Amino acid sequence: METEGSHNVVVEATPRFAPEHSDPKQGRWIFIYRIRIENQSEGPVRVLVRHWEIVDADGDKNIIDDEGVVGCQPRLDPGETFEYESFCALPTEWGTMEGHYMAEDRYGQPMQVQIPRMHLHP
Repeated sequence: METEGSHNVVVEATPRFAPEHSDPKQGRWIFIYRIRIENQSEGPVRVLVRHWEIVDADGDKNIIDDEGVVGCQPRLDPGETFEYESFCALPTEWGTMEGHYMAEDRYGQPMQVQIPRMHLHP
C-alpha cells in the first residue's frame, strides 16, 4: 500500500496482480487496484477529474484523463472516506501507475490531490 496526501486529503493505493484475468502468452497482464480517499480537511471536498500516468516495462506511457472515479464525482465531508476498485491492463509483466485527482473545496476552489505511485508486478 502506498499513501500520498495533499490539501488534507489522503489517498491510499493498493495494487495486486490478477492472474485469473491475465494472459501472459498474449501479452496481457491485469492488475486490480484499490483506492481509498480520506478527507481530513475541515470542509467538504468533491473529486471531479482523474489523471493517470501508466508506464509499462518498455517505458511506453499511457495518459488517462477522465471525469470522476468509477462513474461518479464523490463528495466527501470532513472525516469521510470513499473507496473503489478498478483495474489496469499492461502489455508487459510490470510497470508503474500514478497520477492525481482534480477536486474542489467547499468554496469551489480547485485543488490537485496526488495519487501515490503504484508498482505493478506479479
